[in-house]
Amino acid sequence: MILSYEISRKGLNEMKKHQKKELLKIIVSAILFVAAIITDKTALNESTHFLIRLALYMPAYLVAGFEVLKNAACNIIHGSVFDENFLMAIAGIGAFFVGECPEAVIIMLFYDVGELFQDVAVENSRSSVKELLTLAPETANVIRDGAIETVNARNVKQGELIVVKAGEKIPLDGTVTQGNTALDMSALTGESLPVNVCEGKSVLSASINMQNAITVKVEKEYKDSTATLIQQTVENAVAQKPKVDKFITKFARYYTPAVVIIAVFISLIVPLFSGNNFSEWIYRGLMLLVISCPCALVISVPLGFFISIGAAAKNGVLIKGCSTVEILKNASIAVFDKTGTITKGNFKVSEIYSENTTEEELKRIAVSIEKFSNHPIAKAICTEFCDSKAYDDLSDAEEIAGKGLAAVLNGEKILAGNKGLLESCGIDVTAPSAPGTAVHIARGDVYCGYILISDEIKNGAADAISDLKSLGIKKTVMLTGDNAATAKTIALKTGIDQAESQLLPNQKAELVSELMNQKGKNEKLIFTGDGINDAPSITSADIGVAMGKSGTDIAIEVADVVIMDDKIQKLPYLIRLSKTTMRIITENIVVSLLIKAVIFALSIAGKSNMWFAIFADVGALILAILNTLRIRKADKIK
Repeated sequence: MILSYEISRKGLNEMKKHQKKELLKIIVSAILFVAAIITDKTALNESTHFLIRLALYMPAYLVAGFEVLKNAACNIIHGSVFDENFLMAIAGIGAFFVGECPEAVIIMLFYDVGELFQDVAVENSRSSVKELLTLAPETANVIRDGAIETVNARNVKQGELIVVKAGEKIPLDGTVTQGNTALDMSALTGESLPVNVCEGKSVLSASINMQNAITVKVEKEYKDSTATLIQQTVENAVAQKPKVDKFITKFARYYTPAVVIIAVFISLIVPLFSGNNFSEWIYRGLMLLVISCPCALVISVPLGFFISIGAAAKNGVLIKGCSTVEILKNASIAVFDKTGTITKGNFKVSEIYSENTTEEELKRIAVSIEKFSNHPIAKAICTEFCDSKAYDDLSDAEEIAGKGLAAVLNGEKILAGNKGLLESCGIDVTAPSAPGTAVHIARGDVYCGYILISDEIKNGAADAISDLKSLGIKKTVMLTGDNAATAKTIALKTGIDQAESQLLPNQKAELVSELMNQKGKNEKLIFTGDGINDAPSITSADIGVAMGKSGTDIAIEVADVVIMDDKIQKLPYLIRLSKTTMRIITENIVVSLLIKAVIFALSIAGKSNMWFAIFADVGALILAILNTLRIRKADKIK
């Protein structure tokens, strides 16, 4: 009864067939068992020859236990002896050997019931994950040669136009070129509210078109689209074994042979030095074999991680590995990028200050140089001043990482950037009158003024930081390339403990490394960001988190966790989910071992019977599974 991590469509169909087969096997075996008991009690008597009773109960035993016997034999041939199949096979055969024919059948019958219960529990826990396997449709309506063709979505190339009708799923990531509609993105983000899109807006695969037909220009091919990323991420995540799962596997490898040796000693050696007969001690040894089956441990641990990853996916959070769930509970330091993480990244011009030139000339210079950058601030300026005619003869434009831009206009050097850029060239700047990101502009050696850009703090950011602290986060830090005044203002409004400003990308990574060295031995650091410049920090952290909506491809690729809708309040949800998952897994391990230890001792003392032994195996398994399903209660986002 080892839980498989396979979640492909084929795997899911095979599981359903297996469940039906198991149920039919249990029903047939139970009918044969009841018939054998009735016949045994009415038509036969205690003096009936053992071979007749063996023939009476053997059909029920073989129906229930044929697969177990076959698997045990195959494993022995391949050198893998001590597993649950071997234990159940020896226990059943031994029960027949000491004349306990009904109990031999019961061992196998209850073992099958436990296996069926496990399969049903796993199947039910996969509801959210199964939906992810069918996120993206297999076909797309692509416009070719003026006509609409329905083709395999994998064959659509980047740049082609596709038509998505009302009620259809968007097969590929792209940009709307015609039409407007509302999209249901709940499968991606966990949000039930529709999202309105129009021409120029980006759309993600797996979103459902709720209203009007739209035309979409494909930006990413099928293999790179969001839905495919989600499918691959979840499949890879549940295929990874965390430390606790590896420990249980290793534990079972030594635990099972040890119990078998003890059972053999109890059955064959102890009777030689006691007054009791061999039959009684063999029966006690058989109980030990049934008790020792580590199914509850081997199954409940991976099942717990599977449910946890599925719950997160249902809420629009991709966890790329079971080990991430395991270590999130130990997070003690949370580090954030500012723009796009703590703030919305919706930059707007909030103030214009001109000096030694006119306001119109300042706008014109700004548009002329900022058009050479793809930075969100540059785009905000170009959008705001789109009516200002840019200089056509601007040349030698150069972007200076973390500082701004430089260019040449009519032989004069043009600078547009932060305070540090201009001061490095010996130009004094005027401090802004309000918090925000100031783009200072100079022409030649003359300071021309600044354009102040403001950004909004995300809704719920302050609550998320407070929630993180209540969950054990000892220190919160914000890293930004913005100025100190803006960084300090945002930190105060959100409750962030420490704000580091005017940082270059390499300086962010260096600070993350310093913070990594400051944490305790078992403590973990989370870094959350969205840009290309955040990728080194995401990689350096114990747990890297990327924003899926505004995040760059490289940030999403290197992250351990992707928050699909960029909501920072999902970070405390993840820690809460991790703590719940690991607590329940620990409970399962402790309770299962405790039950086995108690009944183990009672069996050696002769104070137990096979029913107690079965409870220690199948009963402990069922209790562990029921307890594991409680992880779903952590499926809440404040």
